[in-house]
Amino acid sequence: VTKRAKKLNIKCLQSIDDKKKSLQKYCTENNYDLHNIAFVGNDINDMEAMKISGVTFCPSDAHESIINISDHVLKAKGGHGVVRELLDFLNKSN
Repeated sequence: VTKRAKKLNIKCLQSIDDKKKSLQKYCTENNYDLHNIAFVGNDINDMEAMKISGVTFCPSDAHESIINISDHVLKAKGGHGVVRELLDFLNKSN
């Protein structure tokens, strides 16, 4: 993940115990409104951060509890084109 993020020149946060708290802190520090955040989650440790995000996505093979709270369930499985599908979706929405 770190290598991919570096290649794409995007910030990558990893090994976070409290994703909700980290997301809130990151948004505050960077002047982002949580309602403008798109969050992609796939497992139960993403749930609390997803609940405070503006729009949520998950891959088709996400944990059932995450599928149930996601605004959009992507067709791709995790690691198999989720980011491409997400970007295509966002580009079509604009």
